[in-house]
Amino acid sequence: MSTNFDIYKVAEDLAEEEAALADALVTIARNYGKFNEDKTGIWAGYESAAENKVKDIGVKCSNCVLYEGDGVCEIIAQKVEDEGMCRFAIIPDGVVKPEEEDEMEYEMGKSIGSSLVDEVIENLL
Repeated sequence: MSTNFDIYKVAEDLAEEEAALADALVTIARNYGKFNEDKTGIWAGYESAAENKVKDIGVKCSNCVLYEGDGVCEIIAQKVEDEGMCRFAIIPDGVVKPEEEDEMEYEMGKSIGSSLVDEVIENLL
């Protein structure tokens, strides 16, 4: 386990309760061992990049304050992927952009809707 995790530096980018959660998770991992997915400890619900359906809006390991880089997480025992995620993701405010997903869905719906309208009009003529 890395000993260079600095919750005070991390706290600059987080709400107080998020910083407290990050500190608690790191403390648990240091005292009891990192979380694993083999059913013997705390289950983190890690999903690989291929399984992560919300990576495009910013919910991913590389945006989490617990991610050290190079596949290493402060609290998860296994190697993780930059685009993976777990249920404990602690991501600073403003990084996750859910409106981007909404805009993509809107544009796709608008495009599909326009095509349908064009097709209906064409069939009527």
